Amino acid sequence: MFAISRRQMTQLAASALLTQATRAWAQAPAKSWATRTVKLIVPFAPGGPLDLIARLLAAQLAPIIGQQVLVENRPGGATIIGVSELVKSAGDGHTRQAAV
Repeated sequence: MFAISRRQMTQLAASALLTQATRAWAQAPAKSWATRTVKLIVPFAPGGPLDLIARLLAAQLAPIIGQQVLVENRPGGATIIGVSELVKSAGDGHTRQAAV
């Protein structure tokens, strides 16, 4: 029998989440909507776990959709600033918010 540390379990869960998110976001229709740079809004400060996952996702997603994926951190206001930035963006699908 083997034991998995808490850190290894966290890394495994993050890897699984990243893989699922990349697959879900990069389905066939993704080629048709990604006509310019995609912005991923993270409603938390840079350097946190969600920021890291968003940056890993952006790195994997960019070659799949053939467009640059920018990660933009909008911390503060208990995620209200990030959410309001998303609401103000154009509804063309080129701006997404990282899951809270």
